[in-house]
Amino acid sequence: MAAKGLVKYEGLEFKQAIKAFKDKDVLIPKKFFKELPIELKVRAFYVAGVEQVKVISLVKKSLQSAIKNGSTFKDWKKTLSKKTLKSFVATPETVFRTNIRSAYSKGAFDQALITKDERPYLLYTAIDDNAVRDDHIALNNVIRKIDDGFWDTYLPPNGYNCRCGTITLNERQAQARSKDGNGINKKNSELPKPDKGFGKLKSTQTDLIKKNIDDKLEKLPKNIKSKYKKVSKNSKKQAKEWYSKGATNFKK
Repeated sequence: MAAKGLVKYEGLEFKQAIKAFKDKDVLIPKKFFKELPIELKVRAFYVAGVEQVKVISLVKKSLQSAIKNGSTFKDWKKTLSKKTLKSFVATPETVFRTNIRSAYSKGAFDQALITKDERPYLLYTAIDDNAVRDDHIALNNVIRKIDDGFWDTYLPPNGYNCRCGTITLNERQAQARSKDGNGINKKNSELPKPDKGFGKLKSTQTDLIKKNIDDKLEKLPKNIKSKYKKVSKNSKKQAKEWYSKGATNFKK
């Protein structure tokens, strides 16, 4: 039986997780990621080592199906060719686990927002065993409000093959776990940073990013504002605009 508060991925359809991964609709080789405007970075999907957009799309669809159907790693692996799997910089299992856990973590976060009036806190949980990283166990039992900016950086996963998660708490539960400088009282300055490549940009920031963009839009001339809003109807249209201007050396 799974420990209380932990998600068993296989065999479970989780609508919020499905949507969270589906929203990653800007497919791009990793080397172009830094060039993307911030509003597209939160929706970007890439696989390190894979340069062809067509293959990235294939991997994305296979993972989307795995999330929807609750597939195991072994089942998912069978859906891709050996050539595709060999092109990954990371191991296939790392690609699978990281993407599945990211989708489930963001899905759980979105689900927690629905009940935040009754359960306004999130508890960071790490698996305390011989395989856990020191920096991850250091985050174990940290408690913050769901809408705290802390989660923009620390919403799991915080590294490849990270097994950390979150659990919602009500006010009484949060206070009970916050004695002796722990829980709510644990200072951010005492916490380690996420692993390299993680934590810098999480999709919990989407609303804030949208607000920043809208604020900047209001300062633009009417003709430019109108054109930008037309382009910005969805991320796919924004991506096409970006591709046509700068990403000319994609391998289709």
